[in-house]
Amino acid sequence: MQRRSKGVTWRLLWRSLLAGTLILCAFASLYYEAVFGQFGKANFGNTGSLRANVGNQQKLTASPGHMQPAAAARKVPCDRGIAAALREEYCCQGIFKCKDALRKVIPCAQVNDDYCDCGNGNDEPGTSACSARGARFACAGGPQNISTAFVDDGFQDCADGSDEA
Repeated sequence: MQRRSKGVTWRLLWRSLLAGTLILCAFASLYYEAVFGQFGKANFGNTGSLRANVGNQQKLTASPGHMQPAAAARKVPCDRGIAAALREEYCCQGIFKCKDALRKVIPCAQVNDDYCDCGNGNDEPGTSACSARGARFACAGGPQNISTAFVDDGFQDCADGSDEA
């Protein structure tokens, strides 16, 4: 009879340990999403999630439904980094349609706001926010096209210097 109660005890201990691990994983997942902001719901339209640049420790500002780095308060012109043929599309008044598989729709105010809202980063051609996603910057003075990783890095990569604000 004692053996049976030990088996039940081990089973209960195992279930408790498993439940605790699952709860810990859930909290870790929520924390990870809050810190990095690019995962989970953030990629699918939840514009109210916390956004942080971990390596840069930027302050955050919030507007209804959209949080952004305080540095974005110096609004980048909507046509910065845009090829001339696409300027009308990027300098819109209502909504902007992402050019990725999800076809996400965002307010035009979120274009060039220093935060990747679109999965492929095409909403940030004038900032370096989406450089890891292969986003490109079109130099203002000609056909030159550079990675957004080189935008505002302190070095003039475009012949006309349009990549440095």
